Amino acid sequence: AQVEVKYSAEQRSMMKSNLEGYRTEISTLRKQNSSLGNSLVKVQERIKQLQSLFQAEQDKLKEQAAKYRKAEAELKILRVSEERLTRENASLMEAKQRSTALMATLQQMQESLRKR
Repeated sequence: AQVEVKYSAEQRSMMKSNLEGYRTEISTLRKQNSSLGNSLVKVQERIKQLQSLFQAEQDKLKEQAAKYRKAEAELKILRVSEERLTRENASLMEAKQRSTALMATLQQMQESLRKR
């Protein structure tokens, strides 16, 4: 009977020791859980901030892409206009050369008529 009492006392002592260890571990795990929960909240807030910034940048990018397409279309129109004006200028230069040649011919004819 004394052996059983001693055995029971040792078991009780081990259980108390284990219980204290478990309580300490539970307390530590609760603190870690709380800390990780706080960290998770901060990370989630940062993710929301970054998502908001990303959306704003994406909107800016879409706006810039629209401006680029508009500028590209305007540039195409300007190039077409430049080609047309270059052709018109060439035509006018040819007409001027013909007028100059015609004027020279007329002046020669006038000189010829004066000499007669």
